[in-house]
Amino acid sequence: MPEKTPKKPRYPKPFDYFPQKGGLWLERSLYQSPAFCSLSKNGHLVLVAALDARKFERVPDRRTKKKKKTKLVLVNGEELRIPYKRLQEKYFMNMAGVTRGFDELLAKGFLRIAYHGGGGKGDLTLYALSEDYLRWHPGAVFQIRPKGIKSGFQIHGQVINQ
Repeated sequence: MPEKTPKKPRYPKPFDYFPQKGGLWLERSLYQSPAFCSLSKNGHLVLVAALDARKFERVPDRRTKKKKKTKLVLVNGEELRIPYKRLQEKYFMNMAGVTRGFDELLAKGFLRIAYHGGGGKGDLTLYALSEDYLRWHPGAVFQIRPKGIKSGFQIHGQVINQ
């Protein structure tokens, strides 16, 4: 009788898939805000990915006389790179959920577009964290994601011979 091969797990082990150490820190004003409470599952996942994309550096603290005291300084706060492919692989989201999550975060003021990426490979849209969510109320929209770039020969914004 041939031996059965063990089934491959559906998801990778957490320690193999998330090798980074550290954690995520949220301010109380963020998770108690009405905008955060009204986010969908996709919005929560994309927001966690955006907060995870931040990079900090340790800088010596000049206010203290102790030489070993350091403080964390945000390095890339105005240019967060959040590839859709990474969200699909790391957070197991589909493309429609990723798009809806970004749309929701832009509308509720958690993110803003710092640079709108083009149609070329590797030209990502850069996002920046925003605190407009503190002023959010139901029905308010802070930013709408612009539609994709049209390709092909164009005359006055109309695509010809596509």
